[in-house]
Amino acid sequence: MLKILKIGIIFLLLSNCGYVPMYANQQDLDFNIKVKSLEGEKDINIILSQKLNRYQKENKNKSYDVEIISDYEKNSLTKDESGNTTNFRLILEIDFKINLNGIPETLNFKETFDMKKDATLFDESNYENTLKKEMTDLILQKFITQILTIQ
Repeated sequence: MLKILKIGIIFLLLSNCGYVPMYANQQDLDFNIKVKSLEGEKDINIILSQKLNRYQKENKNKSYDVEIISDYEKNSLTKDESGNTTNFRLILEIDFKINLNGIPETLNFKETFDMKKDATLFDESNYENTLKKEMTDLILQKFITQILTIQ
């Protein structure tokens, strides 16, 4: 009986610790994002358009017209003795030109990541694509947070 009581108390303490998922209330956002144009890196733009589709809702109080310009670079960071690249620096820069009721504003976000060269080109390409997606997600989260502060 004492074990059941201890388990019950632990369960109550842990279930009411105040944890709330970070994006739990994003379904109730009161704005609409319309993407007017996408320029730059094709893969990044596809990811952005897919992610921004969830914010395209009619009948919202505030509507943002957005033009997106993305730039992606993969630079050689270090080389070995024979001149082969061993490390790369990935740089993703995205400019959001938003228009809120006729007021233009530009938001610029930049993410960098240093990546080691993989043994096979296939693995390296897959890892790079994963990093592109994650860096795009980070920038998009920063953009949405910035939009929330503008409101």
